[in-house]
Amino acid sequence: MSEITILHLSDLHFGIDEKEEDARAQRTIAMDGLNNKIAELCQQGWKPEIVVVSGDIAYRGTKKDYDIAIQWLNKLQNQLEINSDSFIFVPGNHDLDREKTDCFVRPHNAAEADKILSPKNIRRLEDYFDSYINFCKQLDIPAYRLGSSENILVGTRDVKGICFCVLNSAWYCRDNKDKSNLWIGLPQINIMKAEGQLPSIENFDSAKTTVAVFHHPQEWFNDYELNVYDIQRPATYELLANHCHLILSGHVHSQTIKEPYRIRNAYVITGGATYQQGYRNNCSVIKVNTRTKGLKRRTLQYEPAEQKWVINDAGPGIQLGATQGSSSDLHERCIQAFNSLISDINHEEQFQYTVRFAKSYSDLIRLKTDERLCVDAIIPHQTKRAVVLHGGGGAGKSNILKLLYGKMLQKGVLPFYIDLKNLAGENPGENSQAIIDNVLSSIVPAINKDEFESTIGRATTVLIVDSFNEVSAETRQIILQYCAELLKQQQLHIIIADRITDSWDYPGFSHAMVNTLTLEEIQPVFDKAFGENAFHKLSDHLRQIYQRPFFLSLALKTNKDFAGSRIKSEIFDAYFNTHLNFTAEEITRIAQVTFESLSSEGSANPHTLREKRDALFPKLIGAGILKPTYEFDHHLWRDYLVSRHLAQKSNWCDLDFDFATIYSSSLESLTLTLEQMNSSNQKDSFLKAVYDWNYSAAIYCIGELLDAQSEGITSLGKGICNAVRAAIAEKRFDEIQRTRTKAEQRLRSHLPSESPFLTCSGRNKLESYVKQLYDGEATWFEEWKKLFTDDGGYLRGNIILIENEDPLLGWTAANLARRASLTNDDQERVRAIYRDESSSNKNSIRWRCVHILGFYPNQENIDLLFDALCNDQYHWVKYGATRALVEIAYRAEPEMRRGVFDRLASSLQNVHFGTTGMRKEIIREAMECLFVDCYEADWVGSASGFLQVIVEMECDNLKEFMERRQEFLRLYDTR
Repeated sequence: MSEITILHLSDLHFGIDEKEEDARAQRTIAMDGLNNKIAELCQQGWKPEIVVVSGDIAYRGTKKDYDIAIQWLNKLQNQLEINSDSFIFVPGNHDLDREKTDCFVRPHNAAEADKILSPKNIRRLEDYFDSYINFCKQLDIPAYRLGSSENILVGTRDVKGICFCVLNSAWYCRDNKDKSNLWIGLPQINIMKAEGQLPSIENFDSAKTTVAVFHHPQEWFNDYELNVYDIQRPATYELLANHCHLILSGHVHSQTIKEPYRIRNAYVITGGATYQQGYRNNCSVIKVNTRTKGLKRRTLQYEPAEQKWVINDAGPGIQLGATQGSSSDLHERCIQAFNSLISDINHEEQFQYTVRFAKSYSDLIRLKTDERLCVDAIIPHQTKRAVVLHGGGGAGKSNILKLLYGKMLQKGVLPFYIDLKNLAGENPGENSQAIIDNVLSSIVPAINKDEFESTIGRATTVLIVDSFNEVSAETRQIILQYCAELLKQQQLHIIIADRITDSWDYPGFSHAMVNTLTLEEIQPVFDKAFGENAFHKLSDHLRQIYQRPFFLSLALKTNKDFAGSRIKSEIFDAYFNTHLNFTAEEITRIAQVTFESLSSEGSANPHTLREKRDALFPKLIGAGILKPTYEFDHHLWRDYLVSRHLAQKSNWCDLDFDFATIYSSSLESLTLTLEQMNSSNQKDSFLKAVYDWNYSAAIYCIGELLDAQSEGITSLGKGICNAVRAAIAEKRFDEIQRTRTKAEQRLRSHLPSESPFLTCSGRNKLESYVKQLYDGEATWFEEWKKLFTDDGGYLRGNIILIENEDPLLGWTAANLARRASLTNDDQERVRAIYRDESSSNKNSIRWRCVHILGFYPNQENIDLLFDALCNDQYHWVKYGATRALVEIAYRAEPEMRRGVFDRLASSLQNVHFGTTGMRKEIIREAMECLFVDCYEADWVGSASGFLQVIVEMECDNLKEFMERRQEFLRLYDTR
């Protein structure tokens, strides 16, 4: 017969209750009840012909445990009328002798693991499973074949036309640190593959149905078993999943039945505990058609309160075989993916999320509307095909996307979900193609890139990209370019979730914002947990903090109302202090370790964290802050710990901010840092350092922190707020269109429309307003004001002011130097300062120098700027030099202008910019700097020719750059 029925059991744990009479009685009732239900299934045409037990047959791995197991298994064998060769057993973590493994240490890397798990060492490893092996011999279980040898722990055996591939995931089981530290045994799989014991990829669908069996689910394996870090070594789990049709495992003791899901070519069925007291135990009966490779499954679930087993109806049929990508098959796989995604949401804490829309990001921030739309409004359609969903940390973006996944399925749409948090800290790849391949490797449901792209043309498809802020600027840019290409196909829609940050343009995307929860919605939930009127007794700002689901969920989960806290960082402090009992020194240590683990992607690298082996990590894992894989469960935990480290420092460099904010895509760590600073001088110094790095980040911090002013503990001085605003307001009068627009947007995002910083119609009026400002507590403020309002006389002959260690004063002096009509001697002094600092780490001073020189067109300045573009060690100096060269071209005579453009076109094609993302940012700035207030005919011709060179250089951005060139020509033709 082609249809074979398999009984899949797991985690029987015989012997766990041997010392307690009542527990033994309950087990007897449950297991006898299971026998009765199996008999009932036999009458319904579901009689098992094969029994698979995926590990943990015993509890302590002793002969006494196995003797108990043998009694029940003999009874089952007689009931089913099957031979001993119809049993498939694999060992689990409870099936080995722990005393013998004390000196058998876990490998440090894949090379060590592969060496030990070589097939030639199987006999030596059998000693650790002595009692298990004797148990199998007592039941007369046939050995498995591994290449040309046989053993009872690993290999293949054919039963009734099905090839069972038995693997041992318990080789390195030791203690409660097993998770993420186990190895399957790549060399053993290679032997089976080489010997033809596993189906080939080429003949997969016509090959014998192959079922892999081992104890642990994939999250328990070492990273090297799951991911490719060495091109010579495949990811073991994926290799196996490509060469078998079905994977059966256990270990999770799940209280809910897990639906099958697909990894590569294999469907995975993870069984819960068949019996352990305290769990809602379950098991499966599976029918496999070896001819058509169809699969049907019925589950049995034990209800301990009623002491009875329930047989569930068969779920949707599954077609085993290579991933073919039919719409119906994919829809079933998407349903299974949804069940997995939704399990991460705490249903007791699902809130009524709402959103609002705006035409642009700045409008989204500035326009405080009462629009509260159902989240269904985010679902893209033909007139709104791409949406970016913004929200602060912990606003509920991920929950919303997972809920929408299910709603889209109901509409017959195929949703594909990617959580970029899974890639944080990883090497993204060497080029754009490698990065996209890496991103798509985590798509849910699991399909390959070709299958995903081919699906787009056959069915309405939505690509959901979560945690966009969790990867580097370069990776984000490449993802957006890929999305732009995908959107050329009309049946594709895209949703991207991002933090509140204006560092990215989203051409063609609509902008939505997650609204905070309403106070009316929170109050009954809070009062139910903490008593009548508990919410009313909280401070105003704490009530506002609880409008973010993350913080409200934290209070409910820990049963702590954090009533003494007034700002977010104090909630984190209280959690670590009172809930985890960490001392201040311990929190500081973990903060430092977290900061030191930040990768070039800006996220805490789980591999680095694991290598630290800090004794406090188990507490963090137990509290759910760290996952067992050493990834942070939520980015806010990382942000807080990073901010705590930054708050302890007195000096900050650009890389501190790059890493802490994932290159400015996630700025909340900066506001959390400011919250923890008590000294106004320290706050001023920190904000100035932020301004020196990124003026947009500085104005963001000011806007966010002023919202907490009423609490009186995060107050910022008037001086620093006004100085940063004035510095950005000055850019509203810049010659370059993009600079003016960005400055206007930044200010409008955080200031009322009537603010003088927005209404002053020229720089003279801005100066007049600044002269009226006063801050008696900031000793530097009057000096800054003098520089800001000076006509240049104060600076001429005193150009050294641009070297000021105070970034705000230094940049103000640099801007003054651009309007001070510097003499040739002063310009030479600027060039000398640049050269003097060329080998230092004073990157900002060199940036100020090239910023100044762009205002003065002469050959000496041009030569220095090209030297900076080609040879400076700091990417933002290269950026500033590129902008300065375009500015010189704007101010120069036609012959010099053409020379600058010719030389710049050549340099941009050959200079090394560090990263692909930085290169594109610099080339984009060169293009945007051409949009200036100029009416000279020669400018239009020269700039247009240079712009054409840029278009030809940038194949990846061809459409965007061509559109900008057409816009340039239209703009100047109109003039």
